Amino acid sequence: MSTLRSIGNQKLPMKLEEVPSVLRTLRIRIDFFDRKSIDVDAVVQDSLPDGSCIGTVVGCHGSPGSHNDFKYILPYLHSYGIRFIGINFPGQGYTSHHEELNYTNEERMQFVQKIINMMDVGDNIVFLGHSRGSENALRLAARNPVLIAYSALDHLIEISVSQQFASLFDNISHMSCSSTTESNMPSVLDYIPKQYAQTDRSFS
Repeated sequence: MSTLRSIGNQKLPMKLEEVPSVLRTLRIRIDFFDRKSIDVDAVVQDSLPDGSCIGTVVGCHGSPGSHNDFKYILPYLHSYGIRFIGINFPGQGYTSHHEELNYTNEERMQFVQKIINMMDVGDNIVFLGHSRGSENALRLAARNPVLIAYSALDHLIEISVSQQFASLFDNISHMSCSSTTESNMPSVLDYIPKQYAQTDRSFS
């Protein structure tokens, strides 16, 4: 990850049509406490079906929306070998409507959680949300114990906003680094997994 550079100074690494992508259909069971479970055929975008050793970004679109809402981010992720899984929520995108669904946030989160469980995406997951999907992404991140909440200098996000986001999570360890260079980047990155192994789950 130390080779990553700010995307603000980069040209698009490849054209959108050059990014390979697969639409797959998964049978997802949605459970209810007051009625019978239902099965939904979820259509999911998968940019790297064989998986990624770096990590996976799960995109949760708004309402209305589809996996295509993230199409301009996809080339950047793909150029670094990061897998992208684009959700199509029921009744939107390529996933069909089901009359038994109320389209609540709880149903949406259960839908995404079962997709990532079925796809075995590994531990390095980032949930990315747009519009209504942002609430789903935040709650999914909080529900998954593998979350690392990273708050640092970002050319797209003010530091105060990033720190405020990190403070929403329990069991936070705050790490301060005055500057990051090629020489000290390995030690900075080594610190997080060591602390993570000592039961701290989230980092700011």
